[in-house]
Amino acid sequence: MLTNEDRKTHREDEGPLSSQAYGILLSAHAPESQPWDAAFGGHQLCTTDGSAIEIENFRLKTEVNPLKKELRLRTLRPSDLRPGWEDEDSNMYNVKYSSVGRLPDTQDGRLPGTITQAKPGLKITQNCDQVEIENGYTELFVQFKVGKRGAYMNNMWIDYRANGKPYTLDLEWGAIACGDDIPLIDGQDYCEEEEDG
Repeated sequence: MLTNEDRKTHREDEGPLSSQAYGILLSAHAPESQPWDAAFGGHQLCTTDGSAIEIENFRLKTEVNPLKKELRLRTLRPSDLRPGWEDEDSNMYNVKYSSVGRLPDTQDGRLPGTITQAKPGLKITQNCDQVEIENGYTELFVQFKVGKRGAYMNNMWIDYRANGKPYTLDLEWGAIACGDDIPLIDGQDYCEEEEDG
């Protein structure tokens, strides 16, 4: 059994695995219908140094629990790009940081690519310098089903092995699905609706 001393914990850009996003807090505002679905992502998993990476575990820290939570992957391949995608408003191809809906369907439309469950044993082989829309990529999402209380996740860790050695990527990442029980965070109300105009 591994001890904490045996496993190296690192932040973004300090180890073999990268998520290409870190240190952010995302929020999604509740629609009128309850319960509702929210997806939070933007984590394009890749290897910084060409190491062979295998995911062992995903760990989430939540202060307000959703009705249901799951981890999902979107795999975007070059063959998923429609002709003329370069000239379109390509928000359907780019990273979607927070969306209302159950992937692949969102309030902004249907995301292209293949959606699967994120499970231990996932192998990451793409180099970070190759993560571009035209090359395709694998993107990690947290999917919540939310009731009136809302949901608040304030960190996530990815345990993995690179070339047989154990690591943990500390994402320093949070997500809020707005609801009645979401606290102020560092004195800020992330669920305050912006006024029009």
